[in-house]
Amino acid sequence: MPVIEVEKGKKYRAKFYYRDDDGNSKYGGSKSFVKKRDAISWLQAQKDKFNKNGAIRNADLPFVEFWMKWFELFKKPSLRPITADKWMNSYSVISKYWQRTTLKNIDRTAYQEFINWYGSDHAKSSTEKVHVHMHAAVKYAVEENYIERDFALRPTLSGSTGKPDALKYLQEADFLKLIGYLNSTNNELNVSRAMIQFACYTGARLSEIAGLTIKDVDLNKGLISITKSYNYRDGGFAPTKNPQSIRKIDIDDHYISILKKRVLTHELRKQELLFAKNGSSTPPTSNAVNKELRKIFKDIGIKSDMNFHGLRHTHISYLLANGVNIQYVSKRAGHSSVSTTLNVYTHILERLEHDEISRTKKLLSAIG
Repeated sequence: MPVIEVEKGKKYRAKFYYRDDDGNSKYGGSKSFVKKRDAISWLQAQKDKFNKNGAIRNADLPFVEFWMKWFELFKKPSLRPITADKWMNSYSVISKYWQRTTLKNIDRTAYQEFINWYGSDHAKSSTEKVHVHMHAAVKYAVEENYIERDFALRPTLSGSTGKPDALKYLQEADFLKLIGYLNSTNNELNVSRAMIQFACYTGARLSEIAGLTIKDVDLNKGLISITKSYNYRDGGFAPTKNPQSIRKIDIDDHYISILKKRVLTHELRKQELLFAKNGSSTPPTSNAVNKELRKIFKDIGIKSDMNFHGLRHTHISYLLANGVNIQYVSKRAGHSSVSTTLNVYTHILERLEHDEISRTKKLLSAIG
């Protein structure tokens, strides 16, 4: 059982102790407070956490174990299954490198060596993701006084640049070529192709498209309601990526006429999902739609290895490049904030800024 002490100096310092499985007293961390009641409250919280969850104990734990206990207790409950899988991918990297190294034996030099090791054969974006996932647990360790210093603070991230931006979205001419081809060869029996067409017109994520039902389509108002996604891992519905992803997407009259055929087909087959496979209750897999997209690129002469998600980037880039308000685009895309749109689509916004500079000079010159 935990032992609770409160020592008064200039501040109230709460020290938390517990007994391990062998009955030995172990130090579990400490924290200083201005008010005594805050110290007692913190100690009680540590005691409750220890009793209910077996406690994240101290810096003597191997970092791999510490990370997993922290993840299971604080992070995993708030994540969608597909997002939790991404964190577990990072855990595989962490466990492979650190093995039995304890939390207290990792310093900034050792952490930078880890970053350099992983970045030597991975994209910089992947290195950053692993760093973010590892650093979250380290920050907790510092906050709870398991360690004194944040050894993962501001490392020099390394890695290759990955694919250039040009490969992640289509140029406008190719985008219009793709849409023209899809419209001229519209085939309701090809569900993967219908999903590609839908992505071009809406910019929705694959899981959002896969999770659409007849109730989500309002042809009279020209609106698509995104309220859920499809769980490709376990089947069935899942929450959207973030609360902002719950939204309504406007569609134009031309695509409404195309979508009417899909709705009619859906009603005749009495399927729950709008994009269910023929004779099935599930949507095409990610592999299936990407295979179809590559086939279309080959058929119409578009040289790109962009995947299905690139259609979302292309849709958003097309709107921004043609002067659509960024706040509206961000809301339409279901981004968590406008800053996300600004960060991801810098390549388009820089070009627009150049155009605005020229426009501003022209307006000022006209004044005389």
